[in-house]
Amino acid sequence: MRLKTLMTVACLAATVAAAQAKDNPYPVNSEHVRVLPEVTTNVKISSTDANRIVCREPIKDVVFSQEKGVMVSISGRNAFVKLKVQREGERMIYSTTPTELFVVCGGAVYNLIARPERVPAQVIHLGSATGDRVRRNVALFEGMPLERKVMELVKSAYTGDIPDSFMIVPSGRHFDDFPQLNIVLNRLVLVEGEGLRVKEFHVCLADSSLHELRLKEEYFLRPEFTDNPLAISLDELLLRQGDRIRMLIVELKPEGVEWERWTADPRWLQEIVIPVPEEGENAWSWGEMEVGG
Repeated sequence: MRLKTLMTVACLAATVAAAQAKDNPYPVNSEHVRVLPEVTTNVKISSTDANRIVCREPIKDVVFSQEKGVMVSISGRNAFVKLKVQREGERMIYSTTPTELFVVCGGAVYNLIARPERVPAQVIHLGSATGDRVRRNVALFEGMPLERKVMELVKSAYTGDIPDSFMIVPSGRHFDDFPQLNIVLNRLVLVEGEGLRVKEFHVCLADSSLHELRLKEEYFLRPEFTDNPLAISLDELLLRQGDRIRMLIVELKPEGVEWERWTADPRWLQEIVIPVPEEGENAWSWGEMEVGG
């Protein structure tokens, strides 16, 4: 992993080397998401496996639409969500319809818009309220200069060792600024109280005629990808056909801009629209997969 900062930073090489030396670096396809109460959050869930919702206190209830084929089981601090699968002959038909889940836990309500995808089982962590989260973030970075905060934040995002007080926001927004590249903003990691966030992009070759392409960090330091950047990191600079790299951009909230406005910028979020059902279960959208060849 390469890290290029837009300010003078010491010991960056040691920080990056330490992140690369982790035994289990954070996978490209995230299986863990953290959400906050009273905020509508889009989350990815598996359409084939049981998904898990984890709260710091016992879960009291989960409200959902049964007609969408959702099954929920509550056990203490955990709720398990499974989507029903239809069988038509030799074919298994999996749901592709987003559904709303309202989880009651710790005196708060979490509003999730769950998007079924053909991915492994997902784990969704229900985070703490804003005041506690801010206090924990401030304590975590207390006494650190900005340069060290950037290094710690990049290492945390790269390895997946993300503190519970950070907020993870899935995105999925596509960018077509470079015709040779397929660029997707995978998620944002927000550090409220410190005015910092990390954007994690996935980058791969879109042009099948290209064998490889050498990248530079400077290519992505443009308003289409970032505002007020502090540092940028690429897994690799040489992108080969069939490979996918991660790009991390650390940003600082501009002065005078409210946190809620800055973090809710629609340029970085993927809007999910829940369709209105017609009569009957077959009115909902289902995806098909051939079974047994």
